[in-house]
Amino acid sequence: MRFIERHTGIRVPHALHDGMTEKSPVGLGPFIVMEYIENDSDLVDALNIPGRSDDDRPVLNPDIAEGRLRSAYSEMANLLPQIAKYSFNEIGCISNTEDDDFDDDWIVIHHPLTLNMNEFVQLGGYLPRFTSQPYIPNGIFLFPGTSRHIYHASVFKTKQRDYLRGKLSKKNRLRRHEHGPFKLFCDDFGPANVLTNSEHNYRIVGAIDREFSYCASAEFLYDPPSWLLLERPEYWEEGLED
Repeated sequence: MRFIERHTGIRVPHALHDGMTEKSPVGLGPFIVMEYIENDSDLVDALNIPGRSDDDRPVLNPDIAEGRLRSAYSEMANLLPQIAKYSFNEIGCISNTEDDDFDDDWIVIHHPLTLNMNEFVQLGGYLPRFTSQPYIPNGIFLFPGTSRHIYHASVFKTKQRDYLRGKLSKKNRLRRHEHGPFKLFCDDFGPANVLTNSEHNYRIVGAIDREFSYCASAEFLYDPPSWLLLERPEYWEEGLED
């Protein structure tokens, strides 16, 4: 987030203070104190079916006005080039000298923390071994992840397994940029992470939740994003063929 704050026009909450449990005044656990960005909605509210409960997964409103749809997606699209213009030499998480406000030499320092890795551990109960080193070339990063997906696919239903195989076969294209360039990418970026004000036609006022950001193959950034449909197909209520 510090990189985005310094090098783009995207407003992100400024981190005021952070620490582990021992630094917390009441010992509740690791913490971050951040700036509050004034808002009353996010881009999901602009695109979702009106009246749909917050407890339900969002669904792109089939009756949405074309003007609002174009406006919302244009707002999202304007954020991406600001991040895409920066390139790195390895796959992984970036950092600079945290205690030096004038240090602007950002490099990849360790293994990426991806949303898939978090889901494997948190939801799948699977504890794979992760190296602490950055990745290069691209295939060294992709193949272990593919193997973990195939392991889980062995217990999936046929339709789910076939869908997963289709997604994995697509990743063979990523070998075209085996040695870069690698771009800053966020697995969890989407309309729900973009803060807006409904009184101003859902104009963007900031972006949050960039914890799963890392340098990845350029195609990760340039492929059509899953958030165009608000919800990934694997989460659709009626299944993958809906």
